[in-house]
Amino acid sequence: MKALFGASLALGAFACGCSAKTTTVEVTDAAPPTALSYTIDFQNQSNAVGSALVQVVVFDASKNASDTASRIAFCADLIDRRTKRQDFPADTYKEIARTALISPCDMIPSSSAAKPAGEFTVGYGTYAVLVVAQKGSGAADEIFIGCGVGDVAAAGSGSVTTVSLNPFDRFTEVPPYPQCNSLVNRCNGVANCPTR
Repeated sequence: MKALFGASLALGAFACGCSAKTTTVEVTDAAPPTALSYTIDFQNQSNAVGSALVQVVVFDASKNASDTASRIAFCADLIDRRTKRQDFPADTYKEIARTALISPCDMIPSSSAAKPAGEFTVGYGTYAVLVVAQKGSGAADEIFIGCGVGDVAAAGSGSVTTVSLNPFDRFTEVPPYPQCNSLVNRCNGVANCPTR
């Protein structure tokens, strides 16, 4: 699987720790099921610490796989529709799988250097991974969004699709947490961190 950033926004170098969760979906094509892996890049510690919940949605992007510009445009369209709270018509946007709203803490492996991560079981193809981070469980609590596109060509042959999160809209505000220096500390209940 080739990784491609699906948004033309600046990418940060921040990595926070999260473990892989696997979601299995029924595969209806001839391709054998294999893993579509992703990582989430919050781009800085405050963004990660301030994100209480994350949802990941996978879309079929095979019609947009011809070149980099098409992939970026497809992700930009997904982000635009999500931020405007528009529907995703099934004839244009084939949703393959989604997670429930989950805590980034539930995605953390033992290594504090790893990024939040997970994987879906899918058939061969090209997929867009849309990630929304929220400060709470309400419909208006979205604070970050991002999208990445990856190819699954053969079992075990792919790399990881990295999804860099950016502010959900121009009104997004995340309070700084200078006393809480990592998502791992927040998830472990370290003093001066917001509760999990």
